[in-house]
Formats: sequence, C-alpha cells, structure tokens
Amino acid sequence: MSTTIFPLINPVEFYDEGFTPDAQFNSKHINDYKFADMIYPWQQSTVFKQIWQLNDSIRIQFRSDTGPHAWKLYTCDGAQVATDSFDQVLENADNPGEFIYQADIDLTPYTAGNYQLKIEIGAGTGPGGAPQKILVSEPLIFSNTFENSLLLQYKNSSFFNEVIFETGFSPSIRLYGRLFYKSPASKDTVYEDQELNETIVESKSYDLWELQLSDELGIPDYMIRKLNMILGCDELVIDGRLFTKSEGSKLEQTEQEGYPMKGWKIELREQLNRRAKYILSTGNANQQLSVVLNTDSKGFVEEESGGSEFQLLDIQ
Repeated sequence: MSTTIFPLINPVEFYDEGFTPDAQFNSKHINDYKFADMIYPWQQSTVFKQIWQLNDSIRIQFRSDTGPHAWKLYTCDGAQVATDSFDQVLENADNPGEFIYQADIDLTPYTAGNYQLKIEIGAGTGPGGAPQKILVSEPLIFSNTFENSLLLQYKNSSFFNEVIFETGFSPSIRLYGRLFYKSPASKDTVYEDQELNETIVESKSYDLWELQLSDELGIPDYMIRKLNMILGCDELVIDGRLFTKSEGSKLEQTEQEGYPMKGWKIELREQLNRRAKYILSTGNANQQLSVVLNTDSKGFVEEESGGSEFQLLDIQ
C-alpha cells in the first residue's frame, strides 16, 4: 500500500477521481466531494471556477512513497493540452522511500479558456500500466487578466501545514477580492501625573486594512479553508506588498440563506510598518530591503587583520 500526503494549503483543490463512498454513509465531506456535488437540493445551483491569469504559475507540492507522478492539463471538453512529470526533490530522512514532489506549471503557453488539472499518482505503475490514483481539480479558468482580482503569494520560514517550505516552495493563488484602507491606529505609552495631566511618552502609528475575499458571488467552503491556512503563513504578499493578520482578527462571513457560497473579510496590517516611501531605481521597494555595509574593522577587534568586515543588515 502506498501513501500520498497532499497538503490542503496547495493553491488548487484536488479530489480522488475514483472515490467510492461507503453505502452506509449518506453525508458528504468537504475532502471527498467536488463543490458542485456538495450543493443541497434546497440551495441555489451555482458554479465556481478558480481564476488564473496567464502570467501566473500554479505551484504544487506533496509527499509520497510511490512514484513517478505526472500532471495533465485538459480543456473543458476533455482534450489534453499538456503533461509533465513532478520533480522528485528530497527524500524524507525519517521515512526512507518517501519523497517530496513539486511542480511549477507556467501558464504563459496556454490560451484563455476553461481547464481542469489531473494528477496521476504512481503514473504507469497500476494495473495494465494505469496510474494508481487520479486526482482531479475543481474547474479552472484562464484569462489574460481578471479585473478586481488579487494575487496572494505565500510561504513560511519552516515546515507548516504539511508543506516543506524549506525546499524553496513558494506558491501563489489568485482570487477576486479587494483590499481597503480601513483606519489609522497607534500604540501609545502615556504618562499621567498626580494632577491627571497626561503626556505622551511614546506613540507608534500604524494602519489597518480590510481584506475582502471573493466578489459578489462568494467562494466555496473549501476555498476559505485554504485561505485561512494561507493567512497563517509568516510571509504573505498581496499584489506585491507584505501583509499579516492583525492581532486577534478573525475571518468574518457574509452569507445569504439558500446560497451555497459566502463572502469573507478579515483585518490586516502591513508587515513592514514604514513611515516613509522607499523609491528605488530598480527592484521592488515594497519588500524587505537589505543593505551591505563595508566597515573597516582595523582597530576595533582584538587582533588586527588589516582587512574589512562586511555586514548584511535587514532594514524595514
């Protein structure tokens, strides 16, 4: 028996194409059924397609003790347009035979339209040369641009939500949404004397933002579960700027009775609380910057070396 561990934080949701429910069970779990199959008879029938611009990349990681693995891209009418193998990246030292597999699917070669991804687990190793398992994605739609959409790029400094980010894995996800400036705020230290006169000792200002996820149609439950994990990463970049959850903030939902998708919002702060604009001749000034200082160490160490000391400093 082989085992494949597919993290839910991956940007695309996949399901076992050959899943057969137990005849005793009548409920449908979010892990096993596509969104379209989870809509109850009394709910409004609707379709959700995950959006991707043709200048995006779909990055996927999972672990498995079998192989090889392949991904295949199909049009909505079932025509295969691309296929490639997953890269075998690293073996698990604690579980020999288990490897990390990754794929980086560049979307620039394709045209606008509706698509579906499939992953063949153990490609060619099943009965008659078939794969052991086939995972199928929710519907995808590609276009040159999606107005009112946001690109969320995310990664973590260490293992998180079943993903080995130490391999350099840095996925992204696109969705309809808006990022609004909410309000200014500050953290103040105030001194009050015996006459109750107050003086500000220290005041540090910052800004609060509101991230609204989805358009007026909403998103499925599996997508907000995925986004909740993404918002927990220690590096979250939204359209090129670093953000983080505001302390104590939670996802809040907006729903309509009888409709199977919901809207969501959450309060954010910029991760870099800058009080000035950084204008660079090249590069992205909205990311964390590094400065190399060349300091002559002669006379400031116990043993004179006559050389120079280089320091790499991070600045906000």
